[in-house]
Amino acid sequence: MAATELPRRLLAEGLGTAALLAVVIGSGIMAERLAPGQPILFADRISVLILGVDYNYDDRDIEFSKGARSDTIMTAAIDFAAPSIHELSIPRDMDVVLPSGNEDKINAAFAEGGVREAERVGADFLGIPAFDRYVVLRVDATRDLI
Repeated sequence: MAATELPRRLLAEGLGTAALLAVVIGSGIMAERLAPGQPILFADRISVLILGVDYNYDDRDIEFSKGARSDTIMTAAIDFAAPSIHELSIPRDMDVVLPSGNEDKINAAFAEGGVREAERVGADFLGIPAFDRYVVLRVDATRDLI
């Protein structure tokens, strides 16, 4: 592993863990509920889709890039009963068939249909029914987190 890869990997893992903490404590800033269901604190296990998106925002928090793709795609299963957290990083260049019927990289799902499409494609790719929650890390939110 190159000397520059370890700090990047640690930063990515740290951001993923911070995102999970935001979900667990119910932060509405970075995390939103994707599917209806039990409140998070009463579930035994939840699955979370974590997306890092490659667009920016102006000073009024309005996105100014069209067709943004998700640069980072991670999933996490939080088991409150165990207790344990299992994370999985999905390479953004994995080939999938999108709901439109087009074959493309998995990170194109976000560009094609936002979080809902990314969730659907990611769940299909992993062979799971759906994610309970999602987290979208934006450039400015990541900067503020650091």
